[in-house]
Amino acid sequence: MKKLFYPIFSAFEQALQIFTTKLAGALAKSEQKRLKNYLINYFIHNFDVNMAEAEITNAFDYKSFNDFFTRPLKKDARTIDPANFSLASPVDGTISEFGTIVIDKLIQAKNIEYSLAALLNDHAQAKAYKNGNFITIYLAPTDYHRIHMPVTAKLESMSYVPGRLYPVKPAVVETVKDVFALNERLICNFSSQFGTFALVLVGAQLVSGLETVWHGAIKESRPKTWDYKSKQIILNKGQEMGRFNFGSTIILCLKNNVKFEDNIKKNKTILLGAALAQFTSEV
Repeated sequence: MKKLFYPIFSAFEQALQIFTTKLAGALAKSEQKRLKNYLINYFIHNFDVNMAEAEITNAFDYKSFNDFFTRPLKKDARTIDPANFSLASPVDGTISEFGTIVIDKLIQAKNIEYSLAALLNDHAQAKAYKNGNFITIYLAPTDYHRIHMPVTAKLESMSYVPGRLYPVKPAVVETVKDVFALNERLICNFSSQFGTFALVLVGAQLVSGLETVWHGAIKESRPKTWDYKSKQIILNKGQEMGRFNFGSTIILCLKNNVKFEDNIKKNKTILLGAALAQFTSEV
């Protein structure tokens, strides 16, 4: 009986995830003054948002809730670690897991592993990070939602993989196996003086859009890859590269020439620009 009804439940669950995400997206993008001001005011008071660090401090000057949610910060609100060999945090958030990619396996949560090839949707690309390093950072709804470059690098390619829209809050990550490899995601591949790395943006329920500065909003419904090798898209360390339109997760996949800072630990809250690790060698 369970086997009979599980596919029906799963299909219903997926449809509900899509519906609620589209509804959240429509509300977030609405420029109807009373609605967007109500949503913004509710969010600020319930989540204790620090508007003093925002570039536009008057919350009601934002044209929509989404415009407010992805608000830019003042230039001096974050400090990007200046050391040449440092890997800077690309976001504000909380470290979920970090460590070594053991052959092809990353840690999702305690006693749960998942495949890098499944995450990247590419077995050949996953081999480049065999026994490399990774770090997963969760962005809560209250965090700053723009994503910046951890090092100066050249964009090589980008792949969109449609998928589920499971929430990625800790309680779900600790129970739903392969959640990051099941969810919608955007894989951005870069090359730098320290080698290649992948910056993965994981979508989730109520995340009403993924965006990059070179492409804009991702509007695909099927898997798609963009090749940028012939283009000279170079982004400097600390420069904005994209954004989430609601809380989600980023995963950095790196070569094995990284030594994490001593103060980096699971559940640690970090700010954009803080040093996550030091590169031990160049390419």
